[in-house]
Amino acid sequence: HSTDLTPRRQQDFFNFSSEKATSALSRTNRFTIAAVYAMPYFKTGNWLTKNVIGNWQFSPVYTYESPQLASVQSATDSNLNGDTAGDRAIFNPAGIPGTGSSVTALTATAGPNAGNVVAYLANDPTAQYIKAGLGALADTRRNTLVTEPTNDFDFSIYKDLNFTERFAFRLGAQFGN
Repeated sequence: HSTDLTPRRQQDFFNFSSEKATSALSRTNRFTIAAVYAMPYFKTGNWLTKNVIGNWQFSPVYTYESPQLASVQSATDSNLNGDTAGDRAIFNPAGIPGTGSSVTALTATAGPNAGNVVAYLANDPTAQYIKAGLGALADTRRNTLVTEPTNDFDFSIYKDLNFTERFAFRLGAQFGN
């Protein structure tokens, strides 16, 4: 499906070369490790000792996943094709990676075009991505922005209460980010 980060349509139907890119769904590497540790203490003894002090279980899970790729959007119909989807930004190869800038419209002050927008000036010329104004030629390829990787640690803790050998009740809490 289409999202703001990964629109599923061509920006320019006359330039398919800018559509060639690594898929936004591509996650090159994923590493997950999970463990379950049942505390070995107080497994035997009377009911009170087993069920109050013993029967604890811990489960940590760690996941690392490569970053997702996103298409930088201007949220403007810069190519003036009349669709409601915003077009991509302008790419500044000398810009600071991952930074963006809006633009200021420059208007003609004299002549037959007085008051019309004739150019755009980047508010931050050191930005890597510059918002494309109306009528500007956006040249950013699809899926060029590398987002943060997944670096996730989750943790679960469980407490079992045994009523008989056959019946037990488990209390648990899970913590995730």
